[in-house]
Amino acid sequence: MSISLKVIPKGAMDEAVARLQEATDAKKCWGCGCLHGSLDAIEASFPAGSREPELDSVIGKARSKLVEKKYDCLGCEVCYPPLAMNALNVETEAACPSEVVETRAGWPPLPGSYSVLRYQAPVAVCTLTDEKLSTDVAAAAGPEVAMVGNVYTENLGIERIIQNTLANPHIRFLILCGPDSQRAIGHLPGQSLVSLAAAGTDDRSRIIGARGKRPVLKNLSREAIEYFRKTVEVVDLIGREDVAEVLQATRECAARNP
Repeated sequence: MSISLKVIPKGAMDEAVARLQEATDAKKCWGCGCLHGSLDAIEASFPAGSREPELDSVIGKARSKLVEKKYDCLGCEVCYPPLAMNALNVETEAACPSEVVETRAGWPPLPGSYSVLRYQAPVAVCTLTDEKLSTDVAAAAGPEVAMVGNVYTENLGIERIIQNTLANPHIRFLILCGPDSQRAIGHLPGQSLVSLAAAGTDDRSRIIGARGKRPVLKNLSREAIEYFRKTVEVVDLIGREDVAEVLQATRECAARNP
């Protein structure tokens, strides 16, 4: 029994095929959860036998390049797989990783892109997607800074920040600085964190007011989220990239440490 081909406008199909080919050609995509999840979602929406030949061909090429998943998302400036999903009108949430991460002994309990400086310090700094700013702030930070790191996604990334922060009772401030993630998939972790501090989450664990594609904190309890909001002050310096300004903010926070 044959399966009818799903009709996709030629322009949209060409866009999807081109973006999947770009992901296939990019070695960094082969072990990324964005490509793994996107291929699964596209194949679920377009089962074998219902796909146009060019889509079927590029999916096969992409599959042939996949290696074991090494990371959930790199926060690339242009993320090819979700662009392909958008062109095909496939729900991008299906490809957004949101699996729970195993904790480990010691602090911080969860892995991530950060530098640990001093356990008993009251301030954590998140430079959002700017890795160089993170390195520079960590190198010049005073004794008031506990850790400096990055975040790229509005779900798993924020969950890790909350869990690592709550695991250290000395941290009372989280400074957000650097450029927010204006990615093609629209993660916006900085804007999502500010929204979380202001309004919390709804009954579906979605951050109220967040504009990211999937700001859902499904691996955290409401109690943990509310305790974070109560005990940790989020300081919004999003867009600021001056190291001296960020360090001045860390000192000001430490001066009023409750």
